[in-house]
Amino acid sequence: MTVSGTEFQPGATVSFGGTPATGVTDISATTIFALTPVHAAGAVTVTVTNPDLQAGSLASAYTYSCSWTPTALNGGPYCAGSTISLWAPTFSGATYSWTGPNGFTSADQNPTIPGATAANAGTYSVTVTVAAASRTPGIRR
Repeated sequence: MTVSGTEFQPGATVSFGGTPATGVTDISATTIFALTPVHAAGAVTVTVTNPDLQAGSLASAYTYSCSWTPTALNGGPYCAGSTISLWAPTFSGATYSWTGPNGFTSADQNPTIPGATAANAGTYSVTVTVAAASRTPGIRR
């Protein structure tokens, strides 16, 4: 999620409904990117806390829903001989099951395929399973 505001300092933390975000990236003094943590459904307060402990909050700034679809990415397009890098978001306690062209399978969260050839071209899919829920997005190389 992109958090917009003012006077953000490098090293600021972000929380959603009191739960710390992961993958916090300082873009500028007005923009922070953060991966939203797992949380119960409903609207939550988003809080940014600078290293000097100055904080700002916005009530009901983010709404969790019970249904989700993870977004899987790759860094392509790729040239023959390069390494294909696949990426799926981090979910606490998750398992990952990738499938793809040329019989590709992997249980890694972020697998790589070194020495890509034309046989590796196509759609890669990942199923992310957390507790009893799972979703299957597709990505195209």
